[in-house]
Amino acid sequence: MVKKHPLLEQVLGPGFRIANPFKPQTVEAQEKAWEGKRFPTKFHFRGLEPGKTLPRDANINSQVRIAFVTDAENDYFRRDEEPGEFSCSRSLATS
Repeated sequence: MVKKHPLLEQVLGPGFRIANPFKPQTVEAQEKAWEGKRFPTKFHFRGLEPGKTLPRDANINSQVRIAFVTDAENDYFRRDEEPGEFSCSRSLATS
């Protein structure tokens, strides 16, 4: 393909490859698989102390992602027996 474009051939020269910045890197396996607790002992916003409120802007027809810290099992909200409950509240900002 480079041979079809003389300017690219001049810039790259013969035999050079362009590195792919999006090439996936190998991730080393963890020593011990993480096992969560049946019922969480902590569940709070990432980066904030437990019990603190997270002020966040959310526009109409848009999505908002919020990261939490917990020690619960991965299927805590989806399990068949005693699933966790989720509730969310909002307050309207006043200017």
